[in-house]
Amino acid sequence: LPMFLLSGCANVLFHEQDRLAMGGKYAEIAGTPQTEKTTKAESVSPNNAGLAGKCLAYSKLKTYDKLFSCIEQMESNIAKGDTIIEHHGLFSWNYPENIVAMPGLLRAEALIDFGEYDKSASLSRAIHESLPGIEWTSKDTRNSWQRRFRIRALGLLSLAMALKGERERAEQSISELATIEASAYEFWLTPGGVSTAIAKEKRFVLARAHMALGNYDKVIEDPPDFWEAFGALSEGLLGYSLFAYIDFPKAFMKSKALYETGKINEAKSGYDRLLSQPESRSNGEIYWQILHDRGRIAEAEGQVEAAIGFYRQAIDVIE
Repeated sequence: LPMFLLSGCANVLFHEQDRLAMGGKYAEIAGTPQTEKTTKAESVSPNNAGLAGKCLAYSKLKTYDKLFSCIEQMESNIAKGDTIIEHHGLFSWNYPENIVAMPGLLRAEALIDFGEYDKSASLSRAIHESLPGIEWTSKDTRNSWQRRFRIRALGLLSLAMALKGERERAEQSISELATIEASAYEFWLTPGGVSTAIAKEKRFVLARAHMALGNYDKVIEDPPDFWEAFGALSEGLLGYSLFAYIDFPKAFMKSKALYETGKINEAKSGYDRLLSQPESRSNGEIYWQILHDRGRIAEAEGQVEAAIGFYRQAIDVIE
């Protein structure tokens, strides 16, 4: 298909916040005002259609004060019956239309960041067990959201246990996660894109758990499968990345694994490639770590001024 036709189709396939999130442009989502007209009361307590994308962006940017406030508002809205967000596109890439489980997953991830591993694991397991009982919309079914949330919940559970040092429980969750099929069988018309999303999310959460367990070889030796190749082809035809929200952090983990195993030159090249990408600054949880490790590499090479520059940038991100 001609490039202009595919680019135009993107407006039909994805809604605006999905396109921004797919590109890792979380700062733009967080700063985007609501386009819908609201009353004064609604501007204080917006509905979940206006909150979901922002909550996701706050999670990625690690702006915890805004994140927890956003999660609490979403949960309050859900309790009042605000459970469905209509997506104006064939795909719903970053979160489903039925968002009942979404705030809990965001909270479980934040709890890991605060070292509350048991609370995160308990919440992740509860969400995982609740998924079959959710009334998914037809679009959620087409986009395999029950399975995708299973992957996210088990990924958080395995990560929490790995970081807590409970290796056996972490490996049990990893084994359970590994059995989830990646092929999108729920809807015959859109298997490629959805299967690619499922495969990438599964490989990402597995890599994150293996990183926490120190299984660096499993992160480094992780060749792409068919659906990854399909995704790369789709991105080439569309002219922009469909999966930056997964590919960028996964590339970071590979560079980090190379660094931790003493493959410094390869890690340095990987870090420099990541720093050259515009979405790096929108991934606060990763950006400062790249800068910190890059500073350590520069310091080991005797490049003191460059090292100080990297360290200062890392501190600026954290603060």
